[in-house]
Amino acid sequence: MDTLEQRTIAKVSARLIPFLILCFFVAYLDRVNVGFAALTMNADLGLSASAFGFGAGIFFLAYFLFEVPSNLFLERVGARKWIARIMFTWGLCSAATAFIRGETGFYVVRVLLGRDAAHAARGREPAGTVGDRIPRRRPFGLPRVDDRRPHGREASAPRQARHS
Repeated sequence: MDTLEQRTIAKVSARLIPFLILCFFVAYLDRVNVGFAALTMNADLGLSASAFGFGAGIFFLAYFLFEVPSNLFLERVGARKWIARIMFTWGLCSAATAFIRGETGFYVVRVLLGRDAAHAARGREPAGTVGDRIPRRRPFGLPRVDDRRPHGREASAPRQARHS
């Protein structure tokens, strides 16, 4: 690799990696905060445990349904515009959570958040959109990051004891 290419990759990586880490962190918080919010939110909104479980589950249904169409739009529109649109609507949907007044509103916001999380999955993935523009050599020796793996459990929940 020549020095210009090395400098370019280093500069792009130094600017993108912190932003991508922030996006991963926000996505993680978005997924797990609803469980913590349930402690008081269910009583405030009058949600039963099954209604909350359904609302939390449809997030992942929307995530599943919107991931492929999102990738098609990403290729058509371009990463810069698509990721900006995703982050804007994701922020709006997250803020809309504060204005939920009942079960239906909870379901709608969870579907919209699932849609936006699916849109953001490929856009944040270094081996995806960003990796398409950077040669296959990993900058700074970083491993490939896969957002669809449940890696965050280890940081947020107590570890379960293994039984031999």
